[in-house]
Amino acid sequence: MSSQASSAGHAEAVVRQKLVQTGDVDAMIAIRSKFFYTRTVPCELWFFDKGKPEERRDTVLMLDARNVYRKVTRKIYDFSPEQLKNLTSIVWLYRGQSARFLGLVKEYLLQVCAEAAAIPAELASFEASLDELRGQLSAFNETLISSLSPERERTSVRGLNLSNDRLTPKRWRSLPRLKPPTKPTGPCWFKIGGFPPPLPSLAARHQPRPTHRP
Repeated sequence: MSSQASSAGHAEAVVRQKLVQTGDVDAMIAIRSKFFYTRTVPCELWFFDKGKPEERRDTVLMLDARNVYRKVTRKIYDFSPEQLKNLTSIVWLYRGQSARFLGLVKEYLLQVCAEAAAIPAELASFEASLDELRGQLSAFNETLISSLSPERERTSVRGLNLSNDRLTPKRWRSLPRLKPPTKPTGPCWFKIGGFPPPLPSLAARHQPRPTHRP
């Protein structure tokens, strides 16, 4: 039922009270919205068990799973297989079924061991692919260098010769700079490479206007 129906009063509250007093309500799970195609509001799942043992007839397991979900599409959410197993394991512990819970833990451990055992083979394949890529890049680099003419081996950019040397901060500061314009040109405040004129300070902008006395 929807969350509104689960918290409504008057006659609906009486119906819920009668259902709980039967002792057949085993668990309630609150889930977020967009879990069903026909309803987009948050819902609560009620699970009934007429075969509940006598020691649990006055108890109800309530789970808040509103923050447990997997986004399928923009309008549809659901539980992933792992999330569904984890929620089910809580119900197992509530019912005293420890063997089923330990079986789930064993399944998780075996899955981790299997994934860990597959790491060396995957790593060897990755290293082989990486070595092959390095060889291809080395061959491409040699071909590129051999195809360059001696006149094009060194490129001059605004007085800076670029070959295999690096552009250090000292050499960057030695490059010529574009000078700012003397005054604004049209709607643009500054030319390409220039700087905008300094803005007046806050105190200067808020100085009182001079009054003219006769």
